[in-house]
Amino acid sequence: NAAANQAAAAASAASQTASGAAAAKQAQAAQITQASQGAQAAAFAESSLAGLAGNAVEEAENTFHIADALVNDIASALAEARATAAQALQTLRESQGVQSAQSAMAWQAQQAANGLNQQQSVALNDLQDAQAAAAQAQAAASKAIAKAKGSGGYH
Repeated sequence: NAAANQAAAAASAASQTASGAAAAKQAQAAQITQASQGAQAAAFAESSLAGLAGNAVEEAENTFHIADALVNDIASALAEARATAAQALQTLRESQGVQSAQSAMAWQAQQAANGLNQQQSVALNDLQDAQAAAAQAQAAASKAIAKAKGSGGYH
């Protein structure tokens, strides 16, 4: 950003220098058409313009070098951004792999839970059957005891 600001300032200075050179050139052209100033004044104006043009060339060269450095900085930033994007893509793919493995493990755990639920249902049914059989046996035993007591033959 600082390089861009410097490039803009240098370009503005070069533009102002070039505008100044153009204004001086107009003044020199007016002096030549009037011819009252003579050859010495024309030579002085040319010398002044050459200095201004030299300054404009130097400013333009500086602007070019600043812009070139800025292009290099932008190219470096682009390369860095591409490397970061590649790392992010790799991380994304690894995360997707972990997610896929976790989903598979969750499915397996659910299947195991379903199997245990079925076993639990069977065990509960067996328990109910056993409890019913025990209740029937107890009722039969109570009947037999009552019958034995009633006949007086309980030993």
